Amino acid sequence: AALCGVIFVAGLCAVHAACVLTPVHLTTEYRTGTQLFLDKAPRLGWWLDAAGASNQSQSAYRVQVASSQDFGSPLWDTGKVASSSSVAVPYTGPTVPLYTPLYWRVQVWDAAGAACAWSTEAAGWEAVGPWFANATWITRDPPGPPPSDCALYADNPAPRFRTEFVLDGDVAQARVYVSGLGYYELYLDGVRVGNQHLDPGWTSYNKTVLYSVYNVTTTLQSGRHALGVMLGNGWWNLLPLRMWGSRDFREALAHGPPMFMLQLRVWYRDGRTAVVSSDPSWRVGGSPILKNSVYLGEKYDARLDNSSWATVGFDDRTWPTSHAAPRGATVGRMQAQRVPPIRRQPLIDAKLVKKLPSLLVYDAGTNIAGVCTVCASGAAGTAINLLYGELLFPNGTVNGWTSVAGQIKSAGAGGPCSPAVAWQSDDVIFAGTPICWTPTFTWHGFQYVQITGNVDAVQSVTCHPMRSDVDVIGSFSSSSTLLNRIHALDVATAAANMMSVQSDCPHRERLGYGGDAYMSGESLLLNFDMTLFYEKRVLDYIDAQRSNGGFTETAPYVGIADAGLGGDSGPIGWDTMAPVLADWLVKYHGNVELAGIAHSYLQDYVRFLDTRPPAIEQGLGDWMALEQKAIRLTGLGFLAASYLSYSNISTILGMADEAARYRAAAAAVADEINTRFLNLETGVYRDLGAGGFNGTQCGQAMPLFMQIVPQNLTAAVVDVLSSVVSASKNHFEVGAFGIKWLLMALSDHGLQDQALALLLQTDYPSFGYMLSNPDDNATTVWESWFFSDNTYSHNHPMFTSPEVFFYQSLAGIQPDPAAIGFDRVLIKPRPVTGLDAVQASIATVRGVVAVSWATAGGHFAVNVTIPPNMAATLTLPGLPARPLPSGAHIFSVPLL
Repeated sequence: AALCGVIFVAGLCAVHAACVLTPVHLTTEYRTGTQLFLDKAPRLGWWLDAAGASNQSQSAYRVQVASSQDFGSPLWDTGKVASSSSVAVPYTGPTVPLYTPLYWRVQVWDAAGAACAWSTEAAGWEAVGPWFANATWITRDPPGPPPSDCALYADNPAPRFRTEFVLDGDVAQARVYVSGLGYYELYLDGVRVGNQHLDPGWTSYNKTVLYSVYNVTTTLQSGRHALGVMLGNGWWNLLPLRMWGSRDFREALAHGPPMFMLQLRVWYRDGRTAVVSSDPSWRVGGSPILKNSVYLGEKYDARLDNSSWATVGFDDRTWPTSHAAPRGATVGRMQAQRVPPIRRQPLIDAKLVKKLPSLLVYDAGTNIAGVCTVCASGAAGTAINLLYGELLFPNGTVNGWTSVAGQIKSAGAGGPCSPAVAWQSDDVIFAGTPICWTPTFTWHGFQYVQITGNVDAVQSVTCHPMRSDVDVIGSFSSSSTLLNRIHALDVATAAANMMSVQSDCPHRERLGYGGDAYMSGESLLLNFDMTLFYEKRVLDYIDAQRSNGGFTETAPYVGIADAGLGGDSGPIGWDTMAPVLADWLVKYHGNVELAGIAHSYLQDYVRFLDTRPPAIEQGLGDWMALEQKAIRLTGLGFLAASYLSYSNISTILGMADEAARYRAAAAAVADEINTRFLNLETGVYRDLGAGGFNGTQCGQAMPLFMQIVPQNLTAAVVDVLSSVVSASKNHFEVGAFGIKWLLMALSDHGLQDQALALLLQTDYPSFGYMLSNPDDNATTVWESWFFSDNTYSHNHPMFTSPEVFFYQSLAGIQPDPAAIGFDRVLIKPRPVTGLDAVQASIATVRGVVAVSWATAGGHFAVNVTIPPNMAATLTLPGLPARPLPSGAHIFSVPLL
């Protein structure tokens, strides 16, 4: 009652005799629906719909799993389990029957103990057995000596494989299990199966190969059918490009000629089964895709196409039989692909912006990763070339220099027989009939497409953004048009760099750098459902881990170890991604299972760090900073972060001794940082040694962000930071790591206005400069603060961490530091000079949490929505923190 004179609170005291909770948004392995094919026991989850009631939570649950949706004879019934768990609840029932659709439902009890209704949404999975034990990896050519570099650049049509089979009964169920290296497309009776592309996801193929499963029941009936598979090179058969003039990724990656493994399993209604597997009896022929490369694009000859190649009755007598893959093409364990596959996103009609007699330029409107479809009709033998780029030259033609693969820009730099310039480009040769052509086994990073050759044949160009098809879960807007544009930049950049790994850029390198994910990972967690994507990334790093315990700079490992810790390990900031990301996945998604899987590998890593490799203090520092880098300080900061995240994970797993050991180790490193770098009289962090620094934005911000500054010196350190930022006229001088540290360090210490001022600048260096500079208006975030027209990427997610400030500071939505699956949240919205309103929401694993606020009439009006089963703590300006129950709430406090 004492609060009522200060705050108006809606809906805190509602009382309901009957349970109002309904389980909704049921997830199996963090995915909705029933068409989920798993080779592991699933984790189950659900939201709770409270029908508008507040102060609701779950006190118990009951799960049933059955082979029919009437749940008449459950395979597993947990009975009433006294638990509030609703995230990643493990299936611990009996071994489930393989290849059998299973369904599950859940009932909950509310906090008062009232039983609620059973869920009604369809949810389930199908357990997949070791189908690959009875199938063979097959390839086009017999074993032979490895091809020369020049041979790999020659025309070599993508192979097409086919077989026919007969079914002799009514089909009850049918599934195809398939994997292809590097990429595959699957056809059944001439029709492409599925809507995913560039499949399977990229992994360290010598350790893990992913496969997909397709339900083809409705396609099959009694009679004769045809199966077809077309293969692309992908990451399995890269060209021997010498990236940066020296590095051939084939030397580090498992590789070989394209190959695939497949099994079709059919269950007849009379109980019989039929199986069709890949084996050397399959016929193999060529295709119109004469070349395909993830870096250099495709060459397509429409004159060689035959759309009936995967249909029944196609004359394949001239096609030879295939071959079992050579024993040297050893691959790792087969694993069902859980990460959402790569799919094409909504279509963009590209706009014709320049037309000359022999040249067309199309604008997709935004910088994307994807492909374009060209509809055209040209005389047989005539051709067009498509050149992709992020920029235009002053004369309106495409500038592709910022997206050249591996900076290969002169004759001989890329190795024997490589192109002088490793452009992103495609070539299409016409057959004299109309076609609509789209690349199959590549993608490009671009905004502009330049077409040369027989341009009169071109009728239209449409473009498809592509990415791993994770859901968008976050929304943010404010009264500032500039902030909204920065948010759009961040989201577009993240989306363009999700091709089963989080890439540094979608064109020049396309690699899964750990540092880039560490710099931007929390921003992506706030905007996208990264649960399974980032789970894969942790597993990717485990697969690439070195024998000394160090993690690699990229995963899969391609041979890069700049300023590495030794034994092919990456630099400290890049290695730190593995424990930090596993820690984040516990906090945001409750992924304790992954923490358990990763723990022993992370233990090897921290034991390696215990040896204190000298390169910890010789790393890459705050990448792409404008100021003097604090190399030694940030190296030790990364060391402390690795120890702390590992300690957090150990705590979650109940390993108290290990947790205490590394919490103490992190504290000791923090003390070392302060002893070596902190001036106790001035509050300045500095390093007076060679290559040192003195009172920089990053040097002051990182210790504040990590909360390692001695309490009695915090105010002095903050004052120095504020002065340093003011000296830059409120412009960024930090690099990609430092953006989040700087914004949040200022905000967390009462300087939110100054943090916002950094983001509202429009001259160099700032995000506003990227959006309104004289050379090019960005649609994605640049790799550098400065404009580059020939080297640096214009689509780099490492600079996207303002999102953390948007959601956690401006909107005030912060997962509690000890949260497990967002079970606890801090709501701390604060008014800030320069903004009149903010709105943000996040669809967490427990439901949607939302905050909106506006300032008007001398008051700070706040709307908060907390989903059931989430414990919230509210802090409003001038008031103490207090618990906030679930539900929708309205508050108003006087502006201070």
